[in-house]
Amino acid sequence: MYTLYVVAAPRDLPEDIPRRAGRILGEVSLILADDLDQARRFLAQSQIDTPLMLAQEPGQPPSIESALNGLEAGDVALLCVGAGLLLAEPCLQIVRSAQGNGYPVAAVPGPNAAIAALVISGLPSDSFVYLGQLPGQSEARCTLLAMVAQQRRTLVALELPERTPEAMLDLERVLGDRPLVVAASAFGTGDLWRGTVVKALEELPVLTGAESCTLSIGGASETADPWDQRRLRAEIQAGLLCGMASKEISRQLARKSGWPRREIYRLAVDQSKSLVDR
Repeated sequence: MYTLYVVAAPRDLPEDIPRRAGRILGEVSLILADDLDQARRFLAQSQIDTPLMLAQEPGQPPSIESALNGLEAGDVALLCVGAGLLLAEPCLQIVRSAQGNGYPVAAVPGPNAAIAALVISGLPSDSFVYLGQLPGQSEARCTLLAMVAQQRRTLVALELPERTPEAMLDLERVLGDRPLVVAASAFGTGDLWRGTVVKALEELPVLTGAESCTLSIGGASETADPWDQRRLRAEIQAGLLCGMASKEISRQLARKSGWPRREIYRLAVDQSKSLVDR
C-alpha cells in the first residue's frame, strides 16, 4: 500500500531541505500543497518536477478525492512550505481521509519557521505555548491573548506583516509590556527585531516585503498567586480615588495582580461609573 508523506520545506532557502525530504518529493507520483505559488517556487529552486496540485482550490472542498486517487497509483506528498509541519485545515482533512482509508501517513520533518524564530530569540525555549496564526479581528485576538495572559512560558504566534501594528496594540492592552522578538522572512537569517511590546509600538520597522512574521513574547512574570477579586477591586478603588485614569490603573495593576490588563480596565471603568453615580 502506498504512503502519504507530509513534508516540511523552507520558504527561502531550498538548500536547507533535508536530503530525505528532497528524495521523497522527487520520487512520489503527486505533490499536494496548501500554497501553490510557494510550492512552485520551492520545487523550481530544488529542480524537482513532480506533478503538483493545490490541496484546496478556492471555493472548493479539500482535494481529498485527488489525494486518494493518487495514493491508488503511488506515493503522494503533502508539502508544507515555510511554516513547517503546522497543517492548515484542508491538509488535516486530507491526512485524516488517508488514514481513514487505511493508507500509511509518514512525517518528514524539516525546517520550522516558528521553532527557528523561538530558538534564536533568546527567550526561554525549553517550554512554550504556540498560538498559531493570530485572529484577524481585534476582539478575537484579545480573547485569545487573555486566555494565555498568565502563562509563564514563552508565547509564540504567527502574524501577517500588515496586521502587526494592530497586533502590537492588543498585546500591550492585554499582556502589558513584555520582552518581544519579531522575526520576518524578509529580515534574513539571524536578522531580528528585539525589544519590548511598548517599544514595538514606537520603533518596529514596517515589514515591507515580508510574507509572514513570528512573534516570540515573554511569559508572565513570576508572581504570587493572582489576587482575589475583592483585593483587586480595593486596589482599583484606591487608584480611582487618587485621580488615576482607568488605563493607568490597569497598566500598573496588571504587573503585580496576576489579572489580565483588559479585565482590570473593564472593572476600573465600571467602578469609576459607580463613583460618578454616587
